[in-house]
Amino acid sequence: MWRAMFPMKVRYIYEKAQFATNLAIKASPTIRTPEYVRLVDKGKGRVKYDAGEVAYEDAWKCALELLSTKMTYFYCNKGLEMESTLSFNDTLFIRKLPYTNAREHCQQMNVGDVVILKDPVVSGNYLVRRLAALGGCEMASTNKDDKPFVMKPGQAWVLSDNNRLHPKESKDSRLYGPIWMSDILGRVIYRFRTPDDQGLVKNNEVSMKWDFPVYSYELDTKEMQRFTDNQKQTRGR
Repeated sequence: MWRAMFPMKVRYIYEKAQFATNLAIKASPTIRTPEYVRLVDKGKGRVKYDAGEVAYEDAWKCALELLSTKMTYFYCNKGLEMESTLSFNDTLFIRKLPYTNAREHCQQMNVGDVVILKDPVVSGNYLVRRLAALGGCEMASTNKDDKPFVMKPGQAWVLSDNNRLHPKESKDSRLYGPIWMSDILGRVIYRFRTPDDQGLVKNNEVSMKWDFPVYSYELDTKEMQRFTDNQKQTRGR
């Protein structure tokens, strides 16, 4: 836990630099660039959004651009699968975890983290679940008809927190099996329901230490309140 040895500002700069570097790596010729990455148009000397590819020599320019980009965003929670950790319509403060490769992505998260991922069943939908196991773990079922298996590298097992739901209702890995790490987009680090009901989300202790400088510098509860109010107004229309 060498990160904790440095002052908060230094730790935040480190996390930000790592974030920018990972997004710049995603912009390499071998990996598609995400839509939210701002690329430098070398020929015309202007900055633009692009979902294409960028040369290696321009990667450092992307990193400089991304240093001014927030590592976090707000998301409105849907469903009851994460009760009582999260409630329906809670506003979530999410730290982006850009995917570069399976090994790097595994190092950004730990078992016990609450993560947001692409829905493996419904295209364009997103789910919030808790990371229960990573690739290499042997998985065994309480159902005698199911044979044990070992998850492949780059895979993960996610579960809901609501034990009152049937496994099929929980919409987690018990229903659709392992997910790929590349489908995990970020970690939920804070929740907001009302000004009197808000707080940190319980993740793996190591991850919470990593995230501390991030929410310390980027979390604005007033902005979170405005986002929540806007969501309520939208639902009321």
